[in-house]
Amino acid sequence: MLNKLGADEMSSNDTDNTDPVWIVFRVKVLEWRCNVGRELDIIDRMCLDDEDVFAPQGSKPVPCQCRPGNSVSKRHPPKGLPESFYNCKWQKKQDEGWKEMVLCVSKQQFEWLGINCVEEDQ
Repeated sequence: MLNKLGADEMSSNDTDNTDPVWIVFRVKVLEWRCNVGRELDIIDRMCLDDEDVFAPQGSKPVPCQCRPGNSVSKRHPPKGLPESFYNCKWQKKQDEGWKEMVLCVSKQQFEWLGINCVEEDQ
C-alpha cells in the first residue's frame, strides 16, 4: 500500500500550537483516498517503537490527529492507482470520462489484507 501511494500521496499537516507546551499536527483530509487510517496508524506505531527507525537523539516524533473536522487537502489525486485506493463516495461524484482519461485508474487489482493487532502489555 505504501509503495503504491508514495510519499507525495500522504496527507500534509497543519500545526495546532494552541497549547504552548505540546504541539500536535492536524492531518489534512484527502477526500479522494479510501480510508486507510487504521493501516497507517499500525505502521506509525511499529516505526515509533523501532529503535532502528528513530534514534534517541534529534527531533522526536510529534502526535498527529486525524479528525473529520480537519481541513481538506488541496492536493490533486494521484494518477494510476488501483480503483480500491480511491474513496467510493468521491469516485461517484467524478465524471466517468475524467476517471478514465485524467486519473488513468489502474485495472490492476490490489489485495487488501486483514490485519489483526495484538497489543503487548507494557
